Amino acid sequence: MTYLEFLSETLGVFEALSTLAQVLRATRVASSPDFVLPEG
Repeated sequence: MTYLEFLSETLGVFEALSTLAQVLRATRVASSPDFVLPEG
């Protein structure tokens, strides 16, 4: 494995983790009792 291959693998993992974190945060916000959907 070359250094560039290792770098791209690592960046891919970080990208997946950040995407997962965004989804989890959005889910937590949407399911929190403070979050109220606008009526209408």
